[in-house]
Amino acid sequence: MHTSGKVLLILGVLGLILTAVLWFMGTSAIEGGVEGMNTFDEGDAFWKGTAADTPATLNFSMTGSFFYQVLQRKGATKPTSITLIDSDGTNHYAPQNEAATAEETHQRIGHFAIPTDESGNTKTYTLTIVGGDEVFIESPLGDLGGIMGGLLGAGSAMCTGACSAFLLLLGLILGLALKKKADGPQG
Repeated sequence: MHTSGKVLLILGVLGLILTAVLWFMGTSAIEGGVEGMNTFDEGDAFWKGTAADTPATLNFSMTGSFFYQVLQRKGATKPTSITLIDSDGTNHYAPQNEAATAEETHQRIGHFAIPTDESGNTKTYTLTIVGGDEVFIESPLGDLGGIMGGLLGAGSAMCTGACSAFLLLLGLILGLALKKKADGPQG
């Protein structure tokens, strides 16, 4: 077998090993991100409190739209009302018609979105809760990064796998088509 064929075969095999590693890491990151979006840990809450803790002032400084979930423990008394009012008097809170399960211990009762502010200025919102038990506000966007990273890893694995397969095929063709030079002078 010709040396160029051997080299390409080795590179193809190494590429396929790298493909397997990238694929495993990518799919694991996707799975972890999806699991994180479907679970809730009270310690990771952006804000938590009861009607007694409001009106509360929440400050947001960002340059994009962000979506926040409002949750409660299962079986808790739902608040009579929740509002998140900006300086223009607009309420950004939207209740959920039916309580959706976030996991075994919590349920989503609503959400709010903070609109895009290209100026980068800090905006102040007033959160008011009337009645009910403890409420938690979480941003599920943190787990979205894991999902996006996983998609990039899995996509990279597919590209690396395609290139590796091409190198293997090319190495096999070159290895079989080219003859090894004979030692010594040829006459």
